[in-house]
Amino acid sequence: MTSLMILSYLGVGLVAGLSAGIFGVGGGIIIVPALVWLLPQNDIPLEIVMHTAVATSLVVMIPTALSSSIKHMQQGNVQTALLNRLGFGIFLGSIVGVFLANALSRNYLQSIFGVFELLVAYQMLTSRNLLIPRESAPVLRELPLIGVLIGGLSSLLGIGGGTMTVPYLNWRGINMRIAIGSSATCGLIIAVVGAATFALMNDSVQNTPALVGYIYLPAAIMIAVTSVVSARFGAVLSMRLPVPLLKRLFALLLIVVALRMLL
Repeated sequence: MTSLMILSYLGVGLVAGLSAGIFGVGGGIIIVPALVWLLPQNDIPLEIVMHTAVATSLVVMIPTALSSSIKHMQQGNVQTALLNRLGFGIFLGSIVGVFLANALSRNYLQSIFGVFELLVAYQMLTSRNLLIPRESAPVLRELPLIGVLIGGLSSLLGIGGGTMTVPYLNWRGINMRIAIGSSATCGLIIAVVGAATFALMNDSVQNTPALVGYIYLPAAIMIAVTSVVSARFGAVLSMRLPVPLLKRLFALLLIVVALRMLL
């Protein structure tokens, strides 16, 4: 691996961590498209580039999701009964999502990811919850099924699921702190289960010894190192920078990336 490639992966982690710290969005929406462009330069076969990008992104999320989950648990922001029901569905969905990703072609995966990024960009530009808030007392019997859907889509795309979990729980009347804390723990489940399942996949012929299943370990390690550090710095910057303006600029970047993935 060349020095330029090493700097590129470290740079991806830096940008992903900053975006997570400043905007509160998961690093996967930055990491996955960046890896789609970088991985072919490390002799990753084109037909599995998108799968490798998604799997590697999930590995990168593990340390940050673990740190965030522990912090929220210590602060009492995780409701056990809610997490048990939602987490069970997330666990199952994360496995299903990986099997679905394995069955889909690179083009289909890129298209699904591109559409998702457009939805995230829309939410950031309008600052609207895509779900209409309701004030009725939550029953939440549907949590296991919702967990399957969120876990499946998250492991399919290599994201932590917070862009879906937090708005949904808030829509169902859950306190925002509990929604965020539960989402952080669910993100850890998605990252660990999704990454582990991807590691057992990819029996096809490939000549890259650094691949573990679909996971490209060198990229995962380098991106994780800088993203963990820069996420903390990004959280500090969010208190000092004009975040509404930056959100709009970031959303425009997401639109460009999404269109590139789609086209």
